[in-house]
Amino acid sequence: EFSFEKADQAKQAVNRLKAFMEKLRLESKYHPKEKGDKELEKEVLEKLKTMINSFLEAMDNDFHTPKALAVIFEFINYFEKILYKPEIEVGRGILAKVYNELDKLLREVLGFKLTKPDYEKKFYQLVEKMLKLRDKYRAEKNWEIADSLREILTNSGLTVNDTPHGSYWSLI
Repeated sequence: EFSFEKADQAKQAVNRLKAFMEKLRLESKYHPKEKGDKELEKEVLEKLKTMINSFLEAMDNDFHTPKALAVIFEFINYFEKILYKPEIEVGRGILAKVYNELDKLLREVLGFKLTKPDYEKKFYQLVEKMLKLRDKYRAEKNWEIADSLREILTNSGLTVNDTPHGSYWSLI
């Protein structure tokens, strides 16, 4: 039976799932440690295997999609406690394994299309705003702030070039 409350709950669940998967995707690419706590990684792999088996069992049982989704969210509840810690204690390899397995279940089995945010556009806009701000401080001869902005950009892997007409940037 349809209700707006249930529709809102479903929307919140999808948004939570998207946010979780995007965080997991980024961490699986950029997390600084390849390996983490061996015992925790072993536990994660066991829970992942159990989740996959329970998910497939639910889907084999007359496509019991609500049960299959419940299994995924149960695993997400468990893994969020690991993923959202200030220091993630598992390595990039485990993060990638969890991401790839969840992505496969969501996309290939359930047909979920988790769109990725347009980071390139947002990144470009952010860098451009920082350069304009830096140019403003340079014009005001506030070298301390201008140099701090340049340092932030160069520490992020960008080259900042100054010209009489303003600054431009490029990837190192």
